[in-house]
Amino acid sequence: MDDPAPDDSVAAASHHLAALAKSEFRLARAEVAQGARRIGVGIALAALTVVLVLLALGLLSAALIAWLVAEQGMALWQAAAWVGGGQLLLALVCALAARARLDFGRLAPTRSLGNLKRDLESLKELIHG
Repeated sequence: MDDPAPDDSVAAASHHLAALAKSEFRLARAEVAQGARRIGVGIALAALTVVLVLLALGLLSAALIAWLVAEQGMALWQAAAWVGGGQLLLALVCALAARARLDFGRLAPTRSLGNLKRDLESLKELIHG
């Protein structure tokens, strides 16, 4: 049997690389889509949470202000200022905590990119001997 010609080997390797690259890009797209879906669901749930919390916070704030005025003898404006200031402080803490946890770098298809780099190195070794 004759050995395949070098041109045939390079052509086969090139064809194999193209098929492998297409496969890796499909995997990368799927990884990004999966991450985007998770983030979309998370954002929707966060928005619903915000709406419900705002409704509850308004009611609880009014109740706390009424208690401060009736039971503690504060003026209405003082009670409202204390409650509002406390809410602003809590909002600042929550915003800083959220900022520290949001990591959009997870959307990158790191696994696929690593596979593609490895495949390119293998092809270089194949071509250059």
